Amino acid sequence: GDHRDLHSFSTRRSSDLKVLSQLGQEDGSKKLMEALSLTPSVISTSPEGPHRNRRAGKLKMFAIECLGEIGSLAAIPRICKALKSRHWPIRASSAWALGMIGDRSALPSVMPLTRDRVKMVQISAAEAAARLGEEKGTAPLRSALVDKDKHIKYKAAESLAKLGYKTG
Repeated sequence: GDHRDLHSFSTRRSSDLKVLSQLGQEDGSKKLMEALSLTPSVISTSPEGPHRNRRAGKLKMFAIECLGEIGSLAAIPRICKALKSRHWPIRASSAWALGMIGDRSALPSVMPLTRDRVKMVQISAAEAAARLGEEKGTAPLRSALVDKDKHIKYKAAESLAKLGYKTG
């Protein structure tokens, strides 16, 4: 990847890339996969540290979610690597994307996240595991329905509904 290429990726309209990759143009998927390995310094030359890191994280999450939506089998190894991110939104997006891609080979990588320290990651991983055919995948979702945090309860109910379960 050329440095200018990566920088232009970060400034290009995201919808263009999504459309490009959905049309099966290799370039779109390739650019999305390149975004997974971007570092904050490649994305922006401005010296505002934390903002730069946040932009890098958002860009990675967007790329992961797009690759999940388009079902990119080629992206599975890179997305599995992102499951180990120290940033929980990236772990959650990665688990979700792998569930959307639907290749059972990702299941061993997703399952440990059903016990992640962050409940939102657990829920994304449990939904993904269920999509990948793991029967025990819905157990964490069902137990999250009685969580104290209403956001956790809602997310669990939403996941179960997406999987075709009646929740209320």
